[in-house]
Amino acid sequence: MSAARSRRGLALGAALLGLAGLAAWLLGPCTPAPPPPAPPPVAQAPAPPPPRAPAPAELKVTGVRGTVERGGPGGAWRPLAAGETVHADEQIRTGPKAGADLAAGQAATVSVGERTQLAVRELTEEVHRYGLTEGLMNADYRGGGLRLRIEGAGERAPVLEARAARVHVSASGLAFAVATETGGVSLTSAGTSVTLGAGEATRARAGEAPDQPRAIPTSVLLKVAEAGRAGRGCLDTFGEADPTAMVTVDGAEVPVGPDGRFPLRVPQPGRGPVAVRAVLPDGRVSERRIPCRADPGAHIEDLRVRWKNAPR
Repeated sequence: MSAARSRRGLALGAALLGLAGLAAWLLGPCTPAPPPPAPPPVAQAPAPPPPRAPAPAELKVTGVRGTVERGGPGGAWRPLAAGETVHADEQIRTGPKAGADLAAGQAATVSVGERTQLAVRELTEEVHRYGLTEGLMNADYRGGGLRLRIEGAGERAPVLEARAARVHVSASGLAFAVATETGGVSLTSAGTSVTLGAGEATRARAGEAPDQPRAIPTSVLLKVAEAGRAGRGCLDTFGEADPTAMVTVDGAEVPVGPDGRFPLRVPQPGRGPVAVRAVLPDGRVSERRIPCRADPGAHIEDLRVRWKNAPR
């Protein structure tokens, strides 16, 4: 029995060895699996720009030309000098051939032209609000979320609003005009708004909706028709300027129509030349002196209109 068991054990071992060899031949050598591919490198987002410093709640006077004054809520006026600061609820006014430059940190600059009255109504980190009663104003606001708002005079005053824009504004009792050099600007008047892109201008006459924006003129148009009624007056004719221009005749403002025409009527006979002046919102000026064409007893025979271009 023991011999038989021994033979069976040997046979079983040989069979197991054979199966192990067959398995090794079928499966081949044991090779470790390759590691998974490395994930692609994650692109680093660019570092955000440093936050813009908020605009200070004051305007620093960087330059003064001619006679410039400042007034507080009490109404007392005193000279304004370079290096001073202007705060909300103050006013600035300039005389003939005068002006002032102001800055709100690195965020904005403002220039006030001659014969101008400007109220500084609000200076916060969100909005700078001005009231332009008359005259000329240039504003360069460079973004950072700061909003610019310029209001005209009167109950239904025109309102300009802009962000990141450079604009030129003129105001008078008859009209409020805007020229946009860069950025986008909106002008609202009489419940109607228009949007201006870079290189466009418009104006709103008192109590009326704004005109449709048009390209800023490349030169200051000022023409005068050298014709008039026979009579005892000095001049009774008309002129033409850009519709956004402020036009004065001997210092008195005259209305400019949508087509740019304005009346030129001077009744006093026997006087010297008449001064006609056109000023665009960006401060460009054209002036002409028109001879008085009629005197007592004179008779005008030639009523043809002869245009003469203003010097450029």
